[in-house]
Amino acid sequence: MGKSRQPKRKLLKAKCFIDYENIVGTLHSYGVDPLDIKFFPVLLTKMKNEFQLNVIESIAYFNTENRLFRGDTQAVLQNHKIKIRHALNGGKNCSDLLLTVNAMNTISNAPDVKVFVIISSDRDMAPLLTELRNNNKIAYLISTRQNFDIAVSTHADYHYFIEDIFHLNPAIKEKQAYQSNIANARQVARFLFSSIIWKNHQKTNETVSLRGYSIVIAPKVGRCPSQIFTDFELAAKLKYIQIVSDEKKGPCLSQGKNYKLVFEDDSNI
Repeated sequence: MGKSRQPKRKLLKAKCFIDYENIVGTLHSYGVDPLDIKFFPVLLTKMKNEFQLNVIESIAYFNTENRLFRGDTQAVLQNHKIKIRHALNGGKNCSDLLLTVNAMNTISNAPDVKVFVIISSDRDMAPLLTELRNNNKIAYLISTRQNFDIAVSTHADYHYFIEDIFHLNPAIKEKQAYQSNIANARQVARFLFSSIIWKNHQKTNETVSLRGYSIVIAPKVGRCPSQIFTDFELAAKLKYIQIVSDEKKGPCLSQGKNYKLVFEDDSNI
């Protein structure tokens, strides 16, 4: 005689509210874009399989005109059936306010929604979480560790960190970013010391303008002049080059005491 099947647990009806602008800013500081780590598919799967939730609607709040977001952001979100709410008020981001108002309306207008998933690191979410509890709703809070007031989590029934869900290690990301910056600094210094412009400088003592040279090599290194300017500033801190002042040309490039290091293998960074 076969085993009797256990009845499937009924999924609780839920809505997900995402303060996307708040979350993206923090993840970018780790060198991570949410779309690259499949942010929405991973979280929606977790809500269904681990939290046992039937998410009937997910809404992301952000200023769609903000250049912080990739050009394909809206298309990707719509592909995952994430609704988008443009959040802008007189030039100031107000996604947290719009999220709160919509969630409060859901409490009143959709009594069958038992669970609210709030994805935000904003401390202003505390009153909303308290109101959810007062209305006998279950509140899940998903936040980043950075820029988060841990006291806010006490107002939620369940709290999870995005860094834990996606196995993000900010310290490693910061180290990788710094190593990348050093590699860029060595690259621009290497271009300088290998260039005809530098050879002419050594022959004629003609100064090499920092701004002018940054514009010259921008197409070669694939970065804009302002980024290259920053690369040279780091190269100066590392003593690959010196930045000296010229009355006519402004900041100019000169040889630093560690200039030979720029020709070493980048794997030694």
